[in-house]
Amino acid sequence: MSGNPRGSADRDPWAVADLTPDDGYLSGLPRRDDTWHAGVVRGPARVALLCVLCLVALAVANLAWLVLYVAATALRAAPSGGAGDVSEQVAGGIPIMVLAWLVAVVPVALVGWPAGLALAWALRRRAREAEHVVAFAVVGGVLALLLLRPTLAGGWTDTVGGAAFALAEGAVGAGGGRWWAGVVLRRRMRRGELRDRPARVLPQA
Repeated sequence: MSGNPRGSADRDPWAVADLTPDDGYLSGLPRRDDTWHAGVVRGPARVALLCVLCLVALAVANLAWLVLYVAATALRAAPSGGAGDVSEQVAGGIPIMVLAWLVAVVPVALVGWPAGLALAWALRRRAREAEHVVAFAVVGGVLALLLLRPTLAGGWTDTVGGAAFALAEGAVGAGGGRWWAGVVLRRRMRRGELRDRPARVLPQA
């Protein structure tokens, strides 16, 4: 490596393919991957991967939420012996969460994918991964709130609770999907699987 390394925004995002294991990049996770440029996570195929991972992240987050909810309900019901109520809530909650996940597939495909393409293109010169993850989380939360706004009816408490849930779902799904897509593509780049795609090298800042 030269004594005056260029900033990450000016580095060739595929330069990692020329590194050797002695550089510490090809054996496991790097200590600090200065060659990674987050702007390479763009284009139809990679944003489609991001959308798929977004749905997986949503499924994992919702499953974790269901487990925590059931555990909290069971703790509250234990003194009164309400185990039957807990079983009924679990039986009723699982189909609802599966249905909610299936319903999310449509807006993610019809709205999330085009929005992801536009956002990834707008951020193509931003090298920091954290900036991309935060931007996708914010946009995902706002889009989820706008898409679910017609269903937010009822009292003030229900409306605020529903809006918070929509924001959280969108932020976790989009932000988690973007983070995961970066992990996948960074690993592929370290293995040299992307160096045959020179057309995808980012323009220099």
